[in-house]
Amino acid sequence: MRSASDDVAAVRRLAHAYHAVALAWRTLSGELAAPLWARNAAAVAAEEFDRRARLEMGRADSAQHKGEAT
Repeated sequence: MRSASDDVAAVRRLAHAYHAVALAWRTLSGELAAPLWARNAAAVAAEEFDRRARLEMGRADSAQHKGEAT
């Protein structure tokens, strides 16, 4: 589900939520009791959620700057 690009607050909340999920995956990836394949999968998931967080934060910044220019 995508939020409207003009709802900057919602996009920022989404970015922060992606970041929180990335942190959770990163924590799991450091769990030495887990099998190596599971730790690797968690690390990959963390990177993807970090990427999405950056993408959404950039989208929010872009929408905010567009709103300031008008």
